[in-house]
Amino acid sequence: MKILVSVVCNPTENEEKIYKILIKFFPRISFRIEGNLIVGESTSLESMNFIIDNLLSRNLLFPLSFLIEKNIENNKTFFYIQKQPAILGKLHLASEDDALGNILIEITDFEEFKKEINDLMKKSEELQKSI
Repeated sequence: MKILVSVVCNPTENEEKIYKILIKFFPRISFRIEGNLIVGESTSLESMNFIIDNLLSRNLLFPLSFLIEKNIENNKTFFYIQKQPAILGKLHLASEDDALGNILIEITDFEEFKKEINDLMKKSEELQKSI
């Protein structure tokens, strides 16, 4: 599995704020700045822990699962995190990119990631039924 996280920093945006939010959302990924782009890569599912835990705690794994399935091309999938709420420390998924840009997460050989999401959704459903 390969995870690629990238975001375009527009001239009107604070590059440092965007960089810090990427570190917060993906603490196990090292990021680099390439012109107006901030990019990071990982081969570890653990690098997605903050995203998964955050969405799980808010019962939002199903939308993530939907986006993963919707965006499959060849052996790769992707989804977006809205950049503007992220700058404020909030995690919101997006179904597509927008004019201001979003944080793009691309996952190659994503079966392990997909299985983790599906397993967590099942556990969450079982827990809700027992309550």
